[in-house]
Amino acid sequence: MIEDAVEGGSSIPAGWQSSVCGGFKQRRILAGSYGTRPLTGKTIVLDAGHGGVDPGAVRAGVQEKDLTLAITLRLKALLEEQGATVVLTRDRDTLVELARRVQINQAVKPAVFISIHINASENSAADGIETYYFSDESEPLARALQGSMTSWMQEKDRSVHRRGFYVVKCSAVPAVLLEVGYISSSRKRSLLEEEQYQAHLASTIGAGILEYFSKIAKSSN
Repeated sequence: MIEDAVEGGSSIPAGWQSSVCGGFKQRRILAGSYGTRPLTGKTIVLDAGHGGVDPGAVRAGVQEKDLTLAITLRLKALLEEQGATVVLTRDRDTLVELARRVQINQAVKPAVFISIHINASENSAADGIETYYFSDESEPLARALQGSMTSWMQEKDRSVHRRGFYVVKCSAVPAVLLEVGYISSSRKRSLLEEEQYQAHLASTIGAGILEYFSKIAKSSN
Protein backbone atom coordinates (compact mmCIF):
# COMPACT_ATOMS: atom_id res chain seq x y z
CA MET A 1 0.00 0.00 0.00
CA ILE A 2 1.13 3.51 -0.82
CA GLU A 3 -1.19 6.04 0.74
CA ASP A 4 -2.34 8.39 -2.02
CA ALA A 5 -0.75 11.80 -1.49
CA VAL A 6 -2.47 13.35 -4.49
CA GLU A 7 -6.04 12.57 -3.59
CA GLY A 8 -6.03 13.29 0.10
CA GLY A 9 -4.01 10.44 1.58
CA SER A 10 -0.93 10.59 3.78
CA SER A 11 2.68 10.52 2.67
CA ILE A 12 4.47 7.33 1.62
CA PRO A 13 5.37 5.20 4.67
CA ALA A 14 9.00 5.29 5.78
CA GLY A 15 11.03 2.43 4.39
CA TRP A 16 9.18 1.99 1.12
CA GLN A 17 11.18 4.70 -0.65
CA SER A 18 14.94 4.51 -0.29
CA SER A 19 17.83 6.66 -1.43
CA VAL A 20 20.25 3.86 -0.70
CA CYS A 21 20.05 1.15 -2.97
CA GLY A 22 -16.04 -1.66 -12.62
CA GLY A 23 -16.88 -4.59 -14.33
CA PHE A 24 -14.25 -6.84 -15.77
CA LYS A 25 -13.69 -9.20 -18.66
CA GLN A 26 -12.81 -12.80 -18.00
CA ARG A 27 -9.29 -13.78 -18.97
CA ARG A 28 -7.41 -16.97 -18.50
CA ILE A 29 -3.82 -17.48 -19.56
CA LEU A 30 -4.15 -19.71 -22.58
CA ALA A 31 -1.06 -21.70 -23.49
CA GLY A 32 -2.27 -21.87 -27.09
CA SER A 33 -1.75 -18.14 -27.48
CA TYR A 34 1.96 -18.35 -26.69
CA GLY A 35 2.90 -21.98 -27.24
CA THR A 36 3.01 -24.92 -24.87
CA ARG A 37 4.13 -23.94 -21.34
CA PRO A 38 5.76 -20.72 -22.60
CA LEU A 39 7.34 -19.84 -19.24
CA THR A 40 9.41 -23.02 -19.01
CA GLY A 41 12.92 -22.11 -17.87
CA LYS A 42 11.78 -18.79 -16.35
CA THR A 43 12.05 -18.14 -12.61
CA ILE A 44 9.78 -15.47 -11.17
CA VAL A 45 9.80 -14.04 -7.64
CA LEU A 46 6.39 -12.95 -6.35
CA ASP A 47 6.24 -10.67 -3.33
CA ALA A 48 2.94 -10.43 -1.42
CA GLY A 49 3.04 -7.06 0.31
CA HIS A 50 3.00 -6.76 4.12
CA GLY A 51 2.18 -9.72 6.42
CA GLY A 52 2.21 -10.76 10.06
CA VAL A 53 2.11 -7.80 12.41
CA ASP A 54 2.21 -5.47 9.41
CA PRO A 55 -1.35 -5.52 8.00
CA GLY A 56 -0.78 -2.82 5.39
CA ALA A 57 -3.83 -0.70 4.67
CA VAL A 58 -6.95 -1.63 6.65
CA ARG A 59 -10.51 -0.58 5.93
CA ALA A 60 -13.73 -1.99 7.45
CA GLY A 61 -11.76 -4.87 8.97
CA VAL A 62 -10.29 -5.91 5.62
CA GLN A 63 -6.49 -6.09 5.67
CA GLU A 64 -4.22 -5.52 2.71
CA LYS A 65 -1.88 -8.33 3.74
CA ASP A 66 -4.63 -10.94 3.30
CA LEU A 67 -5.65 -9.71 -0.15
CA THR A 68 -2.11 -9.51 -1.49
CA LEU A 69 -1.35 -13.05 -0.34
CA ALA A 70 -4.55 -14.44 -1.87
CA ILE A 71 -3.84 -12.81 -5.24
CA THR A 72 -0.19 -13.87 -5.13
CA LEU A 73 -1.02 -17.52 -4.46
CA ARG A 74 -3.49 -17.55 -7.36
CA LEU A 75 -0.91 -15.97 -9.66
CA LYS A 76 1.71 -18.51 -8.57
CA ALA A 77 -0.55 -21.39 -9.59
CA LEU A 78 -1.26 -19.82 -13.00
CA LEU A 79 2.40 -19.17 -13.74
CA GLU A 80 3.38 -22.70 -12.74
CA GLU A 81 0.76 -24.05 -15.15
CA GLN A 82 2.69 -22.22 -17.87
CA GLY A 83 6.01 -23.77 -16.86
CA ALA A 84 7.49 -21.08 -14.63
CA THR A 85 9.42 -21.74 -11.44
CA VAL A 86 7.86 -19.40 -8.86
CA VAL A 87 9.53 -18.33 -5.62
CA LEU A 88 7.49 -16.49 -2.98
CA THR A 89 8.88 -14.06 -0.44
CA ARG A 90 6.06 -15.25 1.84
CA ASP A 91 3.45 -18.00 1.47
CA ARG A 92 1.58 -17.41 4.72
CA ASP A 93 0.61 -14.62 7.11
CA THR A 94 4.07 -13.82 8.39
CA LEU A 95 6.23 -10.72 8.61
CA VAL A 96 9.08 -10.60 6.10
CA GLU A 97 11.27 -7.52 6.42
CA LEU A 98 11.98 -5.50 3.30
CA ALA A 99 15.69 -6.34 3.46
CA ARG A 100 14.85 -10.06 3.54
CA ARG A 101 12.61 -9.69 0.48
CA VAL A 102 15.50 -8.08 -1.37
CA GLN A 103 17.86 -10.82 -0.19
CA ILE A 104 15.53 -13.49 -1.59
CA ASN A 105 15.41 -11.70 -4.92
CA GLN A 106 19.18 -11.33 -5.05
CA ALA A 107 19.77 -14.99 -4.11
CA VAL A 108 17.28 -16.43 -6.60
CA LYS A 109 18.32 -14.19 -9.53
CA PRO A 110 14.92 -14.51 -11.24
CA ALA A 111 13.89 -13.27 -14.66
CA VAL A 112 11.53 -10.76 -12.99
CA PHE A 113 10.42 -9.65 -9.52
CA ILE A 114 6.80 -8.61 -8.92
CA SER A 115 5.52 -7.09 -5.67
CA ILE A 116 1.75 -6.98 -5.18
CA HIS A 117 0.00 -4.34 -3.08
CA ILE A 118 -3.39 -2.73 -2.53
CA ASN A 119 -3.59 1.07 -2.47
CA ALA A 120 -5.48 3.34 -0.04
CA SER A 121 -6.58 6.95 0.18
CA GLU A 122 -8.42 9.24 2.56
CA ASN A 123 -10.62 9.97 -0.46
CA SER A 124 -13.00 7.01 -0.63
CA ALA A 125 -13.77 7.81 -4.28
CA ALA A 126 -10.17 7.20 -5.35
CA ASP A 127 -9.68 4.03 -7.37
CA GLY A 128 -7.69 2.55 -10.21
CA ILE A 129 -4.55 0.56 -10.90
CA GLU A 130 -0.97 1.81 -11.03
CA THR A 131 2.45 0.27 -11.40
CA TYR A 132 5.81 1.42 -10.05
CA TYR A 133 9.29 0.67 -11.36
CA PHE A 134 12.76 2.13 -10.90
CA SER A 135 15.29 1.00 -13.50
CA ASP A 136 15.04 1.61 -17.24
CA GLU A 137 15.05 -2.15 -17.85
CA SER A 138 11.99 -2.51 -15.60
CA GLU A 139 9.84 -0.06 -17.56
CA PRO A 140 8.76 -2.51 -20.31
CA LEU A 141 7.62 -4.96 -17.64
CA ALA A 142 5.71 -2.20 -15.83
CA ARG A 143 3.95 -1.11 -19.02
CA ALA A 144 3.07 -4.67 -20.03
CA LEU A 145 1.48 -5.43 -16.65
CA GLN A 146 -0.27 -2.07 -16.34
CA GLY A 147 -1.72 -2.37 -19.82
CA SER A 148 -2.94 -5.91 -19.29
CA MET A 149 -4.56 -5.20 -15.92
CA THR A 150 -6.33 -1.98 -16.89
CA SER A 151 -7.50 -3.28 -20.25
CA TRP A 152 -8.93 -6.58 -19.11
CA MET A 153 -10.19 -5.49 -15.69
CA GLN A 154 -11.71 -2.31 -17.18
CA GLU A 155 -10.35 -0.23 -14.33
CA LYS A 156 -9.07 3.34 -14.23
CA ASP A 157 -5.52 3.56 -15.56
CA ARG A 158 -3.42 5.53 -13.08
CA SER A 159 -0.36 4.88 -15.26
CA VAL A 160 3.18 3.73 -14.50
CA HIS A 161 5.57 5.74 -12.34
CA ARG A 162 9.29 5.67 -11.64
CA ARG A 163 9.80 5.57 -7.86
CA GLY A 164 12.63 4.42 -5.61
CA PHE A 165 10.71 1.92 -3.51
CA TYR A 166 13.15 -0.33 -1.72
CA VAL A 167 12.18 -3.70 -3.17
CA VAL A 168 12.30 -2.47 -6.77
CA LYS A 169 15.24 -0.07 -6.44
CA CYS A 170 17.45 -2.75 -4.91
CA SER A 171 16.70 -5.29 -7.64
CA ALA A 172 19.27 -6.38 -10.22
CA VAL A 173 16.50 -7.78 -12.44
CA PRO A 174 13.39 -6.14 -13.92
CA ALA A 175 11.16 -5.39 -10.93
CA VAL A 176 7.78 -3.75 -10.42
CA LEU A 177 5.43 -2.92 -7.57
CA LEU A 178 1.75 -3.24 -8.48
CA GLU A 179 -1.05 -1.34 -6.76
CA VAL A 180 -4.02 -3.34 -8.01
CA GLY A 181 -6.87 -1.31 -6.51
CA TYR A 182 -7.99 0.82 -3.59
CA ILE A 183 -9.03 -0.87 -0.36
CA SER A 184 -10.47 2.49 0.69
CA SER A 185 -13.10 2.23 -2.06
CA SER A 186 -16.03 0.22 -0.67
CA ARG A 187 -16.86 -1.08 -4.15
CA LYS A 188 -13.33 -2.21 -4.88
CA ARG A 189 -12.82 -3.60 -1.37
CA SER A 190 -15.84 -5.86 -1.84
CA LEU A 191 -14.55 -7.03 -5.22
CA LEU A 192 -11.06 -7.69 -3.91
CA GLU A 193 -12.53 -10.02 -1.29
CA GLU A 194 -14.25 -12.12 -3.98
CA GLU A 195 -12.40 -15.23 -5.12
CA GLN A 196 -13.58 -14.79 -8.70
CA TYR A 197 -12.26 -11.24 -8.87
CA GLN A 198 -8.95 -12.31 -7.36
CA ALA A 199 -8.68 -15.07 -9.97
CA HIS A 200 -9.37 -12.70 -12.87
CA LEU A 201 -6.92 -10.16 -11.52
CA ALA A 202 -4.23 -12.84 -11.20
CA SER A 203 -4.96 -13.92 -14.76
CA THR A 204 -4.49 -10.42 -16.14
CA ILE A 205 -1.17 -10.07 -14.31
CA GLY A 206 -0.13 -13.43 -15.70
CA ALA A 207 -1.20 -12.39 -19.19
CA GLY A 208 0.95 -9.27 -18.87
CA ILE A 209 3.93 -11.40 -17.86
CA LEU A 210 3.43 -13.60 -20.92
CA GLU A 211 3.18 -10.53 -23.13
CA TYR A 212 6.39 -9.13 -21.65
CA PHE A 213 8.40 -12.30 -22.27
CA SER A 214 6.90 -12.66 -25.74
CA LYS A 215 8.09 -9.15 -26.67
CA ILE A 216 11.53 -9.84 -25.19
CA ALA A 217 11.83 -13.00 -27.28
CA LYS A 218 10.77 -11.19 -30.47
CA SER A 219 13.21 -8.33 -29.92
CA SER A 220 16.10 -10.76 -29.48
CA ASN A 221 15.41 -12.54 -32.78
